[in-house]
Amino acid sequence: PLSVFIPCTTLCWPAAVSFAVDLETAYHTKLTLDWRTGVAATDWDTIAKKEHLDQLSVEMRKVEGAIREIYAEMLQLQQREQEMRDLNGERMAAVPPATRSAGD
Repeated sequence: PLSVFIPCTTLCWPAAVSFAVDLETAYHTKLTLDWRTGVAATDWDTIAKKEHLDQLSVEMRKVEGAIREIYAEMLQLQQREQEMRDLNGERMAAVPPATRSAGD
């Protein structure tokens, strides 16, 4: 199997890969992608060598990166929740009070 690793150190979306093969080969070819983002996509071995870090420091950086990603996702979810609450409030304001159910 062909294995190609292309590190993306900058934002490289959209990414496109093109292969030119005959139809028979295409039917019998499997392509597996290992798509990583954030902390999982970081080449920690290279960072450790470049910055002369011990294993504990590398692990601490991984944990710090994971915490930052979780926090950013939490903030995004809070923002989406607020947007949904605002939308719900706008829709409820558009419904005449006589047509609302007793729970509203």
